[in-house]
Amino acid sequence: MSRAKLKDLIETKPPEVPDHPPCAFCGSEKTEFIALFGQFLLVSQYYCHNCHSAFEWCKWQDEGGNVKRNA
Repeated sequence: MSRAKLKDLIETKPPEVPDHPPCAFCGSEKTEFIALFGQFLLVSQYYCHNCHSAFEWCKWQDEGGNVKRNA
């Protein structure tokens, strides 16, 4: 697989990942998707334009910050 194709796969945001989750540090929604994977496979990385911090968002987390669980 080419590097360009791999980069596209990593940086393409799937539809179930939120566009602008609230920042984990300041709560601002001026956030930008950075990468599909963070330190672990279950998180995506975002950047906050308000406090200039990078943070991770759990892919199974709803907009209120609660982790979704299967019944």
